[in-house]
Amino acid sequence: MSGTPTLHSRLRVLVAKAFRASQLYASMRTRRGDAVDLAEVANSIRANVWQKTHYEFQSSLNEALLGANPGQLSMKVQQLRDSYRKAADDASRAVAFQSSRLQEHVQRQEFATILKVSLELIRLKAQAQATRALADELASALQANGATPATESEPTLLVDEVPNDDRHNSASRLPERPSNVIPFARRSVGGGGSR
Repeated sequence: MSGTPTLHSRLRVLVAKAFRASQLYASMRTRRGDAVDLAEVANSIRANVWQKTHYEFQSSLNEALLGANPGQLSMKVQQLRDSYRKAADDASRAVAFQSSRLQEHVQRQEFATILKVSLELIRLKAQAQATRALADELASALQANGATPATESEPTLLVDEVPNDDRHNSASRLPERPSNVIPFARRSVGGGGSR
């Protein structure tokens, strides 16, 4: 059974993917010229969050892989997966809270504050998406290795504290759809052109 991938080998593959993703997102953050383009600012914020999250993920995986026996490794990966799920849930709650706050600022026509809150929402949503994607990668590695602990549960996407009768928040309860997100497992086919 030497040809069967182990949890250790799967995690090494994830480390390599995280490194490549981190490099990709770092290259996306560069800006041209002095003109401020809000779409470019938004993309830069997202790329910065994804690059930082993948770099931290790579470091955490390398740390978990150092000197851990298979039983310890599985436990460390489960803890890491749970911490990324919690981070994703926390960021999703913050997105829901800031979204309701944004509505209040829209009603008061506080446009500078709307811009500030919107930029924070872009960062929080990117953080929720990045940490959720990495938690899913770890869950897949554990599942492929046969580890299905009782602590594994479906992730909570958004807060329960937001009142159910708010019409403007009902759309936020739908499952999150990645926007401008490069899936973790996708490979560049065309030779890596820039946007």
